[in-house]
Amino acid sequence: MPSVHLEYEQILKRLFDFLRERLLKNVVVTVLEKKNLQSGGSR
Repeated sequence: MPSVHLEYEQILKRLFDFLRERLLKNVVVTVLEKKNLQSGGSR
């Protein structure tokens, strides 16, 4: 049983890392887009 639990934990860990990476990428993209929009509008 413990081995199964360990595997499950590893999978959850990987999933969290994946989600965090995607979230960071989305945030960066939105921030960059906003900056581009602002600089384009002020010109």
